[in-house]
Amino acid sequence: MRLRLAVLVISLAVIGGGLAVASLVNKKTDGLSFQATTDQAAPTTQVKIGTKTFQTELATTPQQKATGLSNRPSLPQNAGMLFVFKPKEIPAMWMKGMEFPIDFVWISDGKVADVSSNAAVPAPGATTDDLIVYRPKAPVDYVLEINAGQADKFNIGDIVEISNSQGV
Repeated sequence: MRLRLAVLVISLAVIGGGLAVASLVNKKTDGLSFQATTDQAAPTTQVKIGTKTFQTELATTPQQKATGLSNRPSLPQNAGMLFVFKPKEIPAMWMKGMEFPIDFVWISDGKVADVSSNAAVPAPGATTDDLIVYRPKAPVDYVLEINAGQADKFNIGDIVEISNSQGV
């Protein structure tokens, strides 16, 4: 009797779990779509620094922040990824899985707080212990990742405008 009950409970859990996963596939919530892996698709926004405007993906979830721009062959010109940190923090960023060099633009209170330029692609065979960790000097609420060399003309204190940001 106990064995039958255990099998029934496990079967219901598997069926219920399968239904829950199936309900998330291609589900839309607040305008954001879920992919088959149930990871949320990244919303987009525009980031303007001086006269330069970047079309960016937002990285707001732990999964999006962990993946970042890794495992992509390149990034279109004037594109990037904007990492959101609410509340502010001193995030640690690295180049794990990156296939092209980038600049990190550290943003706090609507201004460029710091820039880390030309973060290089890891050497072949590099372990996670070999990777450089990049951090801003003070807490930030955003980090903008863009193609290397694009932040060369930015200065600390430059105004940063984030639009179409869906409340971030």
